[in-house]
Amino acid sequence: MKKILPLCLIIVFVLMFAITGTSCKTTTAAETAAAETTAAAAETTAAAAETTAAAAETTAAAGKKLRFGYNNAASSEIFMVCMQGFINYCDENGIEKVITQNQKEADVTEQFENCASLIAQGVDAIEFVVLDGKIDLTTVENARAAGIKVGTPTSSVDAAMFAPNAPDVVIQGNDYVGAYAEAEYMAKVLGGKGNICILMGPPGVKAAKDRKDAYDAVLVNYPDIKLLSAMDCGYETQKSFDIVADWLTKYPEIDAMFTLFDPGTFAAMEAIKEAGRENDNIMLFDFDGIQRQFEAIAKNQLQATVWQNFTNMSYLCTQNLHRLLTWPTAQRVHAQVEFIVITRDNLLDYLPEYKELWVD
Repeated sequence: MKKILPLCLIIVFVLMFAITGTSCKTTTAAETAAAETTAAAAETTAAAAETTAAAAETTAAAGKKLRFGYNNAASSEIFMVCMQGFINYCDENGIEKVITQNQKEADVTEQFENCASLIAQGVDAIEFVVLDGKIDLTTVENARAAGIKVGTPTSSVDAAMFAPNAPDVVIQGNDYVGAYAEAEYMAKVLGGKGNICILMGPPGVKAAKDRKDAYDAVLVNYPDIKLLSAMDCGYETQKSFDIVADWLTKYPEIDAMFTLFDPGTFAAMEAIKEAGRENDNIMLFDFDGIQRQFEAIAKNQLQATVWQNFTNMSYLCTQNLHRLLTWPTAQRVHAQVEFIVITRDNLLDYLPEYKELWVD
């Protein structure tokens, strides 16, 4: 009996070891990989669910009736031309338009108030033209806090446009580059010599300063082109007329004039006509590039204009705001467009519809 008991204990111990060894056996590589695959599959399923939810939200946003706000800060033709791009895109894509109009021409304070009104109305996006070349980042920040996208078509290069809190969409030209190219063209037409006058905008306005600086930079290379006078017209039509009329009295020989904005150009034409100097062949060069300037080039009344094509800039701005709200992968946009010097040499290449107005 004493011999049987130890033997039984040994058998029990062996059985316990066998059971324990089975439960603690080492996991194989295949089993580990299978477990990891299962976990990865679970994570993928979760991610797919999140993606599906995001896609559903995007689809819902895409199907939503969007409302875009626009502040038109001035009633001058160049501002109206710009707003047309916004109107065209919204009409083509079924977007409701909410437009506020400044009563004071190009007034920064009123623009801020009008944009605040658009934010309060809960539009999905706001577009406005930058005034004085300086972006109002407060408007951008207030809109962003309300979940509203902001875009601007602008001709001025402002450092704030590159800041993290800059508008979501910036479609930008470059006044300096455009004016520089036109000044070079003027120097070529003059044969590198002659007398010129420049009708400037307010020096405190960045666009005006950039355009004048560009002309100054070019004239340094042409010592035989003499700048008789450069006067600030304040972007006012009557003041422009008065300044040009005074030049025509003071200077018997003027070969060319550069005006920084379209109303100033036509004020200069009227002053030349009233002074009886239409046959003096005073050449006019200007900026903005709108319909009546193209007509004047075709009729041989204007030598060149810098075409900003603001309608296209605004259209592109509105288009990219729309994409930000409806495309899941869309990102903020900061794009620069080319300003083109339109002359009698290339007008019909770009705008053949003016051929019927052509005068040799």
